[in-house]
Amino acid sequence: MSCLIHKKIAMIEKIPCLICGKLFTRPVSHVWQVHKLSAREYKQMHGLDIKRGIATKEYKEKMRDHVFANGTVNNLSFILKKDTNTITSGVTKQWHA
Repeated sequence: MSCLIHKKIAMIEKIPCLICGKLFTRPVSHVWQVHKLSAREYKQMHGLDIKRGIATKEYKEKMRDHVFANGTVNNLSFILKKDTNTITSGVTKQWHA
């Protein structure tokens, strides 16, 4: 059920804080600063998957582009196979899926 909620959340331009209703691209930052709850506490309180981030599709795309632009993607190679071709194609598939 929470997977479906995450998919719907990712499709909208702004995500409401489930406590006060204000709209954000990343409500968990707001929740920490204003409501003094950790991301885990907030997600558990509202039945969301604690392992998934809550951000708009546009924000996720922007951050993905930064990963490629600044070379961070190269630091992720440790989680993939050591073969250079696999690393390159695996990271590309993972981040562009």
